[in-house]
Amino acid sequence: MKVVEGMRIFGTGAGFYLAYGAWDPEAPDTIRILALTFAIAMCGTCAFEGIFLSRATALEKGYASSGDGRINPYHIQNTMWFVAATIVGIAWGLGYPDATQGFLVYVALVSLFFLLSASNHACQAVRHENRTWQNLNRPFLTLVMVGGGVPIMVSYL
Repeated sequence: MKVVEGMRIFGTGAGFYLAYGAWDPEAPDTIRILALTFAIAMCGTCAFEGIFLSRATALEKGYASSGDGRINPYHIQNTMWFVAATIVGIAWGLGYPDATQGFLVYVALVSLFFLLSASNHACQAVRHENRTWQNLNRPFLTLVMVGGGVPIMVSYL
């Protein structure tokens, strides 16, 4: 899981580097790169974890296993969200490279999802004293990610 987490952080950082390097609100490149960054580095790695590493990922985050080998249906549903967000982001990014408003909506939606998810991690850490690495770092990393994306998003409004 630490490798996937590292890939997520590195991939997102690299995507932001490329997006800011291509910044031109008159062209779709910047928001498209940001959308593909969210689709691949964020949603794609989360989908991978959910499909192939779900039990280990849940345990690493401090969530107990059911003990009977079954995966929580809500965890499966969450994974399906990441699969859908990955497919839509990549398909839109490759199939419609000039769709700036579509990329803007995608980035806003994924940003909101990760902000809400980060608030859940913060609640788990503070209210429920589940102070795993993910619950402690997600709120801060998400604020950096979304905060870094806001200037790009605003420039496309």
